[in-house]
Formats: sequence, structure tokens, C-alpha cells
Amino acid sequence: MRLRGARRQIFARLAGFGIASVAAAAMSCFLAGASWAATDGEKGDQRLGALIDKWRCPVAAYLDKIHRVSQKLQDRYLILWAKRHPEFYVQCIFHDEDRQIYCEAASGFFLYADKIGNFATPQRLDALDRLGFSTDGSKGNFSQERDFHNADEAAILMIETLARVFEFDTRDVLEFNAPFLSKRRSNHVKAGTACAPISALNPMVAKR
Repeated sequence: MRLRGARRQIFARLAGFGIASVAAAAMSCFLAGASWAATDGEKGDQRLGALIDKWRCPVAAYLDKIHRVSQKLQDRYLILWAKRHPEFYVQCIFHDEDRQIYCEAASGFFLYADKIGNFATPQRLDALDRLGFSTDGSKGNFSQERDFHNADEAAILMIETLARVFEFDTRDVLEFNAPFLSKRRSNHVKAGTACAPISALNPMVAKR
């Protein structure tokens, strides 16, 4: 599929640069991520909720801004990583007339194979699978392609992937790379954007 090949070429080019050198629907996505509790227990579930509460709005705002950029332009992507672990990144790009979003989690195929390889435990690969990613990193990054519904849902996917797979936590500084938001390759995500916490929403909303 030529389009998929083009996306991979874009992301391969990004990896070559080096990262060190990325309301109802949102609620249902968060509830679907409750499998976190199955591996880390109640504390893990609370930790994930705190991360989503802290970062969902700013990341969703970035995705929304990129989504509004003309579809005729290339490189409409967002890359996220924790400052202390630039090798562990998650990146998503819009395509197919914005009906879909293609996302990747670092597998070590392009960079940092020795560091990322140590993270590819059965438990983390299971987390990747539950989040919808491929678990074969022999030909590229772990990847997935899904319908794009809204920026909140995509933001939660990116944050949960960093948390469940790459040990991103509330003490970390979150950084991003996105050419339509900043020309710099490394930028701090600004937390604190006004937003009602996911945990404050009525769970019944997700069932409607």
C-alpha cells in the first residue's frame, strides 16, 4: 500500500534525526484502558488516571491544531516522549483525508535498540497489543492504524502508551516535536491547560 509506505518513510526519516536531537469518546477510551489495573492494580490505575488528567488537554490541543492544518501539507504529525527517556517515543500522523490516524511506538528498530530491547518484556508487549499496536518490531516500529474520532481519544492513546509501555509517570517532563507547532525539535508540553479531569466525568456518559 503506497500510502502506508509513505508514512513509514516519513517516520523513518524522523527516527533518523533522533528524538534527542515527539468527552464521551475520551471517557470510553479511558475506561477501555482500565486493563492497566489488571497488571499494576489500583495504584497503577490511579497513576494512569493522574497522567491522563495532567496531559490530556494540552496534547489534545496540539493534535487539534495539527488536524486543522491543510490536508495538502505533509508532516502533520505529533511525537511525544519523556525528557529523561528520549528513546521511548510515541508518534501519530493524520492521513486518508483525516479519516484515520497512524501511530507508532518506538521499537528500537531505528535507534536505541539496546535500550528499548530491554523494555520488550512479555508484559509490555501485552500492553502494546491491548492498546492496538503490532508487537513485531523486526521491520520497523510497533504500529497501528485506526479511525480518527477526536483529539481527546488520540491524546489518551499516546499518553497511555508512554505510561504502560515506557514507564512515563507524573514526575516526568513531557516533550514534543511537531513542525506545525514549533520549528524546534524538542519542546516542553505545557501542562495545566484548563480541562475537566477525566476522573470527574460521569461514567454513565460513556454508556450512551
